[in-house]
Amino acid sequence: MKQLLGVLATVVTLVIVVALVTSKSITADSPPRVTIPGQGAVLGSVAETLWTKQKFYSFRGIPYAESPSGELRFKPPVNRRPWQGTYDARNFGKRCPVITSVGKLNANQLQEDLEDCLNLSVYSKNLAAKQPVMFYIYGGGFTNGSASDHPPHHLLEKEIVLVVAQYRVGALGWLTTLTDDMPGNAPVLDLLLALAWVQKHIHAFGGDPTRVTIVGQSAGAAMSGALLLSPQTPEHYFKRSIVQSGAITAPWAINRTPYAQVQRICEALQCAKCEDKREAYNCLRQVDVLQLLRVTTEESFSPVIGDVQGVLPAEPQTLLRKFKRTVPLMTGFTKHDGTFVLATLYDILLAKYGSIAKLTVRHLANTLIDLGKDRTCLSNNLLLRMLFRPEILDTNNHTAAWPAYIDVS
Repeated sequence: MKQLLGVLATVVTLVIVVALVTSKSITADSPPRVTIPGQGAVLGSVAETLWTKQKFYSFRGIPYAESPSGELRFKPPVNRRPWQGTYDARNFGKRCPVITSVGKLNANQLQEDLEDCLNLSVYSKNLAAKQPVMFYIYGGGFTNGSASDHPPHHLLEKEIVLVVAQYRVGALGWLTTLTDDMPGNAPVLDLLLALAWVQKHIHAFGGDPTRVTIVGQSAGAAMSGALLLSPQTPEHYFKRSIVQSGAITAPWAINRTPYAQVQRICEALQCAKCEDKREAYNCLRQVDVLQLLRVTTEESFSPVIGDVQGVLPAEPQTLLRKFKRTVPLMTGFTKHDGTFVLATLYDILLAKYGSIAKLTVRHLANTLIDLGKDRTCLSNNLLLRMLFRPEILDTNNHTAAWPAYIDVS
């Protein structure tokens, strides 16, 4: 009996020791390592949430596509080849190039492949679970943005896996001749490939590929709408959608004159025969990244209708009328999201009038509302009545009207 008790005591001791070691390994700050089938291993880091200080795993800058440079510039993205060894995912990958970020690079960094930016970041509290997945699509006016601008420390308070995928922006993303050379809507295709990556690999990070929600903000909301309506999006890629402060049906979300833009940029680069689509493509494909960015700083970019890959084969309103799926959709806008537009308008009005104190709230409100180009004027009247208090409309009390100005913007 004594021997049996001794054996039991030893077993209990071993169980306790193993439990302590296992518990410590989950909460320790030792870097986590995950093997992605068919790709390779990634080394992450441990971080904590902002409010409750919960530990979570962070894997940043994981490449999901080959560099869209050289022959692949303007083309649909290509799956990343497997890598040897362990990929260091403790730091963010390259941002997709914009003039403000490239201008801060040193001489050695400028020699690197600046276009090798199609990477994603994954954040998870439990690598062995099957948690719902939030696939976040950031905004930036289709010309800016990166995963590093959108840290996870608030969202990981919840039991989710967060994925933030980078996509091409500006000229390198949106320029198109609507031909095989420059098919169009490359950034949406980037996100489709990233969503395919999620379906294949998110289980390795504790995510459930059958419970993916795409969440877009501003330009990202428009891209969420494009993904939702596109006949190129497999139905199983996501189950729900949240769109904030934007829509694919908005006037600013579609470029109606894509080839005129290509010609304009081609001529700014002093290339020959810019009226010829193949010649224009050859010019834009070979030009230095920094040079291309410099001549497009004043350009605006957005998705196009009729791209070669069929991402948006028709007007969004037409695709919406033909839409047959049932997808739970949440819409709204983020607080103070209109401050960017309002700040720009304020500068214009200041230059024109010298002081907005000379303007009534009604005048400034109508100026903002008219930017929406509502041909029926129905929303114009609704916005004026819903957002602005009647007693301040004919005053210059712009301080009281400030929240309404922001919401209109």
